[in-house]
Amino acid sequence: MARVVVFDPGDNDLEFLTRALDTERFNVQLVRGGGDFVRNIADCDPECVILFLDGQAELAERIRSITGAGSLREVPLLAIHGPESALQPVEAVSSGALQILHTPIEANLLNANVGSMIRYRQQLQGMLQREPAAPAHTNGNGEELRKGQEVLHSMLPPRGLSSEHFELASRLIPGGRLCGDYQDYRLLDGKRLAILQADVSGNGFVTAMVASRIKAWFDDNIEMTAEPDRFLAGLNRSLLNFGDHYQIATAVCAMINLDEGLMHIANAGHRTSYWQNLDGTELQELPSSGPALGMFERYEIDRADLPLQWKRSRLVLFTDGLVEFKQDGRRWMSEDFFRDEVLRTRLELPVSEYCDMLLERSLELTGDGAWRDDVSLLGVDF
Repeated sequence: MARVVVFDPGDNDLEFLTRALDTERFNVQLVRGGGDFVRNIADCDPECVILFLDGQAELAERIRSITGAGSLREVPLLAIHGPESALQPVEAVSSGALQILHTPIEANLLNANVGSMIRYRQQLQGMLQREPAAPAHTNGNGEELRKGQEVLHSMLPPRGLSSEHFELASRLIPGGRLCGDYQDYRLLDGKRLAILQADVSGNGFVTAMVASRIKAWFDDNIEMTAEPDRFLAGLNRSLLNFGDHYQIATAVCAMINLDEGLMHIANAGHRTSYWQNLDGTELQELPSSGPALGMFERYEIDRADLPLQWKRSRLVLFTDGLVEFKQDGRRWMSEDFFRDEVLRTRLELPVSEYCDMLLERSLELTGDGAWRDDVSLLGVDF
């Protein structure tokens, strides 16, 4: 049974909160704010801390004290905000709260979010305790980055897929211990392939948590990718229901359906994707068709339904880190240059070798062999 601490900074009646938590899933302990409250919380060895934001001053400092303590540094903290709270949600998040829920509390939402945070923390700790395998590409050096790559790869599908009609390669290189880039794909049958790539703003534990939420939505709603605009609208709602976390995400979702002879694609504020003819020089750019996710309650996005016009095609999707950097620390990399001088070259290479070529050329263009951000890259031939 997972251990959850409810922290009361004062002397509030929190029965409404403890009653809302599922006692069959969580061992709930109440800690009040007197004395050495950080040690009292740590002694409970919690897997999640829930902090009630009451009307007292210095709540931000209390959050920093909890999340900054050595044994609690990677324990997610969920803050409950009510009408009498002295601390605004954005201040709570900037002080170290993973996310905010508002009163009145919906029990289902509270339990789902606490459970999600605990599951991800357990996965995170398990992966960080393993001896990491050496990755094919690293964004710099150091054990922290290699462990971070292991954590992210535990959430990802295999690095490639090969079937009668599809050849796919995926690469993800975290810029730090954890990252917010995420990509996934699923072969629904021999002639239908679903693809998702996302980039969560920020870095660290919060972005990785949001990325895990995106993975869960993809797993649970895979058939909806046939209508990627509807899929992304639903994902937007899921991120809003996650509580206040002040992270947004860009994403592109595509379904390649060979039986229909169509590619369905929608782009939520993500980078332009590139669709290339492997037997010619044609290239089609697939730009953003709607706003980023997690920003607006009312969400509208366009979908493109594109006829598969070429006998052999290659679709390439990537995140900011691959092309957004200053070369030699002086001038910004031009995406037009990367598209024309790198992306459109060596198309004869198998897609896996082609993706590695893109990574190697991008690293060369940085001038110092290090990206400044997470890098996610996905290529598919069909």
